[in-house]
Amino acid sequence: MQRFARRAIIEATDAGRPDEIAGRTAQVLKTMSGSMSFSGVPSIIRDDIERFYQNAIAAAEELVYLENQYVRWPKIADWLIARRKDRPRLQVVFVVPVAPEEVATSGATDEITAHGLFLQSKIFSDLATTFKSDFASVSLVRNERASKEHATNADGSFQIYVHSKLMIVDGGVAIVGTANANGRAFRVDTEIALGWFDPPAVLALQRKLWGELLGSVPFSEWKTETIAANWMAAAKKNAAMPPGKRAGLVVPHPLRKGTESKSLPDEYANLYDVEASFPAVV
Repeated sequence: MQRFARRAIIEATDAGRPDEIAGRTAQVLKTMSGSMSFSGVPSIIRDDIERFYQNAIAAAEELVYLENQYVRWPKIADWLIARRKDRPRLQVVFVVPVAPEEVATSGATDEITAHGLFLQSKIFSDLATTFKSDFASVSLVRNERASKEHATNADGSFQIYVHSKLMIVDGGVAIVGTANANGRAFRVDTEIALGWFDPPAVLALQRKLWGELLGSVPFSEWKTETIAANWMAAAKKNAAMPPGKRAGLVVPHPLRKGTESKSLPDEYANLYDVEASFPAVV
C-alpha cells in the first residue's frame, strides 16, 4: 500500500522527485483546462484527478468503492475490467443517485442529459456483464414512504440525492473532492481533490460511511470476496420491505438507459443547469 501511495503521487502530479515526496500521506489534485482544441473540447492543463482514479484502480487488490453524483466516463469501466483480469475476485460497489438532478422536475431529459444517462448505463452494464455478482450498484432513499409521486422516487420513497465525489480502494487509499466521475470533471472544469494515503484513517472513514448507509446490516462480518453480493442483498431486502422498516438507506439502483448522441463529446455529457431553469425540488 505504501509503495502504491508514493507511486500514485508521482504519477498523478508533477510533485517532484521521489525523495521530495517521501513520507507524505496526502496530495492536492487538480483538473484544469485551457484553450479550445480542434475537437471542440478544451485542451488539458492538469488531469491529476483522472490519473489518480486510473492509478488507484490499476493497483486495486480487493475492493473499489465509489460514491458519486455522476459516473459517466467510459474509461472507468475499461480500467476496472482490465484490473479484473489480474484480480479475478475484485469487488466493485457504486453508490449513485436514483436519478440525476436533470430529471428531478418532470422526468424529461434533453439531449445532453440523455447522452449522460447512456454513458452511465453502458458503464454499469459492462461492469455487470464482466463482474457479475462481484459488482453492486445501489442508490439511497429515505426510510419513509413518499408523500407524493416524483420522477426520482424509488421503491415507494423519495431519493436521498448522492452528491459526494469519493472513491476508496482497499480500505486504505481514498480520493475526496469536487470532481464527478465524468469527462467534464476529469478534463474540462476546474476541480480540486485530495488523494489520501492513510490506511487506518481511510478504513475508519469507509466503516463510518457504510454504517450510515447500511444501518444495522452486519457488514463487519462480511468476507471480502462477498462484499458486492452482500451490498446487493441488503439493497434488495430493503426494496422488498415497506418504507420505515428497512435497514439503512440502500436500494438497488434503477438503471436508466438514456440515448446516445453521435455528435456530443463525452466530456460534455452534463452541461444542463437545472438550478438556473427550475425552482428547487425535493
